[in-house]
Amino acid sequence: MSADTRLSALIVNYNTGALAVGCVRSLQHEWRRAGRPPETLTIVVVDNASPQDQTEHLAELERLGVDVLR
Repeated sequence: MSADTRLSALIVNYNTGALAVGCVRSLQHEWRRAGRPPETLTIVVVDNASPQDQTEHLAELERLGVDVLR
């Protein structure tokens, strides 16, 4: 990969907030492990109208620097 490589990831959440958090942490970890600057990784999580309360998980995703669409 070239130095200017960027990655955008879109994750859809439907009652799986803990899995979404784990997915984001894994993506961030592997991006860092590959020596890529964090600003070249963009992650967006879309909550697909989960009927169960996802507030805690979505807030954690925002703390991780993810763009969350509720």
